[in-house]
Parts: sequence; C-alpha cells; structure tokens
Amino acid sequence: MARLGYRRFGAQGSDWGTSIATSIGQRQPDRVDSPAALCAWIVEKFWSWTDSGGDLHRVITCSTT
Repeated sequence: MARLGYRRFGAQGSDWGTSIATSIGQRQPDRVDSPAALCAWIVEKFWSWTDSGGDLHRVITCSTT
C-alpha cells in the first residue's frame, strides 16, 4: 500500500480475505487503522459533511425497525 502512496489504510475481508487482512495488519500494524479508528473517522465525517449545526439527529434519522 505504501508503494501506492497510502500512509494509512484499513483492511477488511471475509472468507479468505480475513486471513489476508490479518496478515497485512500483522506485517504493517503502524499503517493499518483499527475498526474503532475507522468508526471515529466516519463519525467525524458525518459531523463535518452535514449541515447539522452540531446536532446530527436534526439532519440524520436513525430507524430502529
């Protein structure tokens, strides 16, 4: 990934991809973002990309059904 110009990246996979993602994380742990870090990044983008005035619930509806 560094050769492609990425300083940090996330890795996700299912089936065989899980093993590959784990291997990438073991080889370059300082470059792979954790799921918690990815979640924090997504939430931060919701805050900055929406015109929420600081209240996300005003512009984004959450359905529990």
